Amino acid sequence: MKLTSTILALGLLVGAANAGEFISYKALTKTLKAENKKAGNFATADDVKKAVASKDWAVVDVRTKEEWTAAHIKGSYRVGRQAPEKQFSSVVLDDDDNFIKKNIIVI
Repeated sequence: MKLTSTILALGLLVGAANAGEFISYKALTKTLKAENKKAGNFATADDVKKAVASKDWAVVDVRTKEEWTAAHIKGSYRVGRQAPEKQFSSVVLDDDDNFIKKNIIVI
């Protein structure tokens, strides 16, 4: 009985010591979104809508054929997982390997 109480008390002490490092989900997601926006690695739904409507942007979807069939963004391009570089280049490059889409959003 004393061993169980000692182990329980030790567990509570360790848990309490680590509780100070706890970050809420809301705070964590806010921090990650801010960092990724600053680095240019995050697009909002509005950003994607504007990109689909723009001639300078390519919205590329790398999901499986089944996922694409289930739902996709109208105006986006599907790039499969087999030889994606060939499919990708056909979306953003012309026959002379010049960029026709200078900006890319990958979903």
